[in-house]
Amino acid sequence: ETATTIDPIVFDKTGTLTIGKPVVTDVATQQDEHKVLTFAAMLEQGSKHPLATAILTKAEELQLSYETLSHVQTHNGLGLSTEMDDGRLLVGSRKFMQEMQIATAVYEAQEQTYLQSGKTVVWVARNEEVQGIIAIADKIKESSRQAVATLHEKGIDVYMLTGDNALTARAVADQVGIRHFKAEVMPGEKANFVQALQHEGKVVAMVGDGINDAPALVRADTGIAI
Repeated sequence: ETATTIDPIVFDKTGTLTIGKPVVTDVATQQDEHKVLTFAAMLEQGSKHPLATAILTKAEELQLSYETLSHVQTHNGLGLSTEMDDGRLLVGSRKFMQEMQIATAVYEAQEQTYLQSGKTVVWVARNEEVQGIIAIADKIKESSRQAVATLHEKGIDVYMLTGDNALTARAVADQVGIRHFKAEVMPGEKANFVQALQHEGKVVAMVGDGINDAPALVRADTGIAI
């Protein structure tokens, strides 16, 4: 009954509007691409995140071997880190690198190129220096654009939430026809976004697929889990 009165509807991006099976498309480095992918795979092993899966799949395709780490620290919404005998190993966003006092200027222009084409960028650093960046693309579901168009025809506002960079978010939003989006959303902020819309007197539906969508699905007037 509530679903008949909703306006707006909020979509998670990865795995909801997109297929949720990202693949590594590019590696930018001044060193060995395989070395950068090996560092990333070392930290990502054991993670179920779609970006981690993309990196691990690429490492498997290239038959890369790497040691198993005993302790990996998760920095929620930012990246992963571990202390090794010869220094720190970090994998995550540029924001994460900057918070960890790692200089990022050398790859920022290349990152912009990847982001503008709708790709997500993962940074890899070791011994306080960026080793390279990995570009990952996630195909948009064929049904997404039609679904958004149908909702607009019904007079329902459509929003998209993503933890991705604003340039990537804009590229995906443009492709599916969404005008309203919020990028760089931390996992805990999705429910806050839904609540803010409700405080404006709106009846909100939330659509998501991941564990970090759960609080927003509960907070919404109608939660749709994919």
